Amino acid sequence: MPGTIDHRVTDHMVAVRRELHHHPELSWQEHHAADQVCRYLDGIGVTYRSEERPGGKGCRSR
Repeated sequence: MPGTIDHRVTDHMVAVRRELHHHPELSWQEHHAADQVCRYLDGIGVTYRSEERPGGKGCRSR
């Protein structure tokens, strides 16, 4: 039904936000956050390129 909220998705996103906020990181030093994003993308089958940058790790979509 259009406009219906799937609470499984919102519950998951709240859990992700809480996990990221539980491990605060300085700008350009977001190693834990980058790992979490990469794991999330792996879990939903999104192809990405992992990059090491001067400030840390990042994920870029292909």
